[in-house]
Amino acid sequence: MKKTIYFLIFIGLTGLAKEILAQQPISQLFYAQNYWMPSLGHGGQLESYWTDIKASGVKYIRIGGKAYDGSTMWSNPVLLEIIDTIRARGFEPIIQVPIRTDQSISQNAINDSSIVHEINVNKARNIIYWEIGNEPNDAYSSPYNSNATIAEYIKKVSTAMKGALGQSGIKIIGPCLSYYDYPKYASFLGGVDNITGSGANGYYIDYVGFNTYPFSKAQLQAGTARIPAGGAGLQRFCPPSSER
Repeated sequence: MKKTIYFLIFIGLTGLAKEILAQQPISQLFYAQNYWMPSLGHGGQLESYWTDIKASGVKYIRIGGKAYDGSTMWSNPVLLEIIDTIRARGFEPIIQVPIRTDQSISQNAINDSSIVHEINVNKARNIIYWEIGNEPNDAYSSPYNSNATIAEYIKKVSTAMKGALGQSGIKIIGPCLSYYDYPKYASFLGGVDNITGSGANGYYIDYVGFNTYPFSKAQLQAGTARIPAGGAGLQRFCPPSSER
């Protein structure tokens, strides 16, 4: 059976005026809003924009970003509060689990599996979509920013997360670079550093993630002009070349 790989593109609000947001509908291609700069812990104004976010048509809110990665990840009690807030607003959360570059890959796998267990098993929030790390090509120190190490931690962390009690059906997103770097993604998607295979608990990744920062229409078009066509809305996909 073919495995279908889907692209997720995340958008963050970075201080744009409310009036501008209301006038610029988000393309169907970009459907996940980042949970960025809330008042909680950051003194931001995200809560003032819920109406605009809803009007844009996005259905998912990704809880993640550099400020939530590594040792600064939200605690589980705070994470539960954020999940409930997002769902109360009519969105479904995507949770980014942290990668700590000061710890081994094996320890990261243990840490992130425990988050899945606490959120989905102990607290029964039943989160489906989970992202591993954030922008390793930009934010991580060596060796965690190398293709080989990114591929290694994706495989080990994903396998551990899906190995949590009853969680083999969760969906993993990766490698979530800061932009669609074609040589790197070619390596990850069927190349030398392939992460499209499967391990003991299923596919290493179910969705291919990358971030984009479209501060203007021209920048948005330039940044996505070469993305392979296919599908619309939630189903922006490109199967690995070996499975076409």
